[in-house]
Amino acid sequence: MDVSAQPGLDDVIARVRGGDREAYRRLIEACESSLRVVVAAIVPESHQVEDVVQDAFVTAYTKLADYEPGTNPVAWLKAIARNLALNERRRWCREQRRLDPHRARVVEAITAEVLGASDQAPDDLLIALRRCLERLGGASREIVHAFYWQGSTAEAIARAHGRTMNSVCVVLHRARAALAACVRTKAGHGG
Repeated sequence: MDVSAQPGLDDVIARVRGGDREAYRRLIEACESSLRVVVAAIVPESHQVEDVVQDAFVTAYTKLADYEPGTNPVAWLKAIARNLALNERRRWCREQRRLDPHRARVVEAITAEVLGASDQAPDDLLIALRRCLERLGGASREIVHAFYWQGSTAEAIARAHGRTMNSVCVVLHRARAALAACVRTKAGHGG
């Protein structure tokens, strides 16, 4: 559903501004999945999504007076979520540069692509990404999972899989390219 066209969100915001805090729940329910997609496309670790989305709704609540009725409330909320996600991404990248310079270089190299995807992300992007991850071959999927979801270093993955660190980096590079192409196809064609 295109929540940006959902009628009544301006009315909900007006009710919240008038003191009806319970009405804010309707705004959250209508917009949460859209914000999750934007945030998940930006933050490098999946466990960060929940906190950033929650922070976005808290920030939006405190800035409701800044919202201009008649504009797109979902776009306004997405902009808040995007800014918070970018801040979290920057913080994470600084920490990674300190802990694992190679991983930080890899993540920073794809930052422009990630931000472009988050700007134009359809609401079904996460579903498409999950389907594409399922299609990755066994070793590639294991390496991607270890690197992005478990936070393992390329060196640790190489040791665990009996590979060189360079071969792990090549697998990650090829997997990212395959995932990007697959997500573009699935998100663009609903498949």
